[in-house]
Amino acid sequence: YYSKNTYNNCVYIGNVTGRNYVGGIVARGESYDVLKNSYACGRVEGIKYVGGISGSSSGSSSGSSSGSSSGSSCQISCCYAGQSLISGHQYVAGISGYGGEISYCVAVVGSIYNGVRIANEPETATNNYAWNRTAIHHDGVLQPMPDDGEEQGTNTGISTLRLKATYAGMGWDFDTIWKIEEGESLPYFLRQTT
Repeated sequence: YYSKNTYNNCVYIGNVTGRNYVGGIVARGESYDVLKNSYACGRVEGIKYVGGISGSSSGSSSGSSSGSSSGSSCQISCCYAGQSLISGHQYVAGISGYGGEISYCVAVVGSIYNGVRIANEPETATNNYAWNRTAIHHDGVLQPMPDDGEEQGTNTGISTLRLKATYAGMGWDFDTIWKIEEGESLPYFLRQTT
């Protein structure tokens, strides 16, 4: 099975509610799909495979013991999730509910219920940042701030996440795609107004 879809320069501001495979930009990123330079804000709520950008990005039967072969997962890069709430019961995360190759992404989420800040069981997750004040709840109990790691990203303060240098240092294109109100906002597209 081969899939190759490219989702570039996507934005969704609003609430998304469903059962399984619920995402702020895509429900399910398939094998070899590429999702980049995109962001979503609002709320995302579901039951299983719930993510701020993609509900699932494994490129295979999500959650199967066989996993995905190296390099075949959906690739997500230079994206951020700015939701107030991401909630579900299983495979819930700020960027990808399950799987994927996640790089240079940022999760600035107010609360996550039963999940992690970047991705559950990513194929790879490198150079990702997560707001260090995200409230993570498991079974209704507020958890301590997680350590840095592939599934959680690097703990980062909101003032740093509102600086152009943070994103430019990860290769985000501020010449033709992104802009930011320095110290005041998260990135948004040049074609948008604040």
